[in-house]
Amino acid sequence: MAVPQRFTSMVTKKEQLRNHFVRLVLQNPEGFLYKAGQYISLVVGEGVRRPYSVSNWPSCNAIACEAGGENSGIELLVDTKSQGPGSKFVENLKVGDSVEFWGPYGKFIIPDDIHGNIWFLGTGSGVAPLKSQIEYLINSGVSHKTRKTLAKTMGKIRLIFGTRYEQDLVFFNHFVNFARTVQNFYYHIALSQPSESFNPQNIDSDKEAHWGEYWHKGYITEIAQNLLQKEKPDFVFLCGHPGMMETAIELLTGAGADPKNILFEKFS
Repeated sequence: MAVPQRFTSMVTKKEQLRNHFVRLVLQNPEGFLYKAGQYISLVVGEGVRRPYSVSNWPSCNAIACEAGGENSGIELLVDTKSQGPGSKFVENLKVGDSVEFWGPYGKFIIPDDIHGNIWFLGTGSGVAPLKSQIEYLINSGVSHKTRKTLAKTMGKIRLIFGTRYEQDLVFFNHFVNFARTVQNFYYHIALSQPSESFNPQNIDSDKEAHWGEYWHKGYITEIAQNLLQKEKPDFVFLCGHPGMMETAIELLTGAGADPKNILFEKFS
């Protein structure tokens, strides 16, 4: 695993997503290699840094570069609701600005022996590392040498994502596209406080866009509980609110999931 180092980069894209979420893309500096699920520590002031998970798996990274991929930058999902030092710093950034960061950090990565049914449970900005990991599995495989083997051993990939309001469904179109084009990928959404007038078909024209298996009023652990009646995950990746994590771990282990294969990253 790469040793964290200091890098200088530049903002190449900045996009305001739903409500208080900002999608920031940094130029991938030479020598920066990371694994899906890791994060960087962005310098947001004198002696002040904030951690942000890398939310994409670029075509040019440790493994893909060996096969001659192209650089697609470092994508970050920043929740600015707190209006802390990191939020304000990101809000004031412009395309072309220079930034510094340290990284990569974190052990929340895809194990080499991954197989079977794989579930990803995330809330809020916790979807960021999960997005990177899902892209890695779908586009790269465990390595370019074992891609065919992985395809034969992998079962269903499920993203179970939760947030309060429909306005906070970040990367919605991205995951809907995966669900429609990737045979073994399934996208489940839980909204704990949707607006009274909201109907899933307001934003999704798919025939499955109704309250039920793929759209749920409530919490992601309730979706997981229903799914456990018909399917058991071999690997689970969790990222989000600590309360959700605790409930999910208790639910999954109680249903027979191997604790060693429940990997998580907590966001306060």
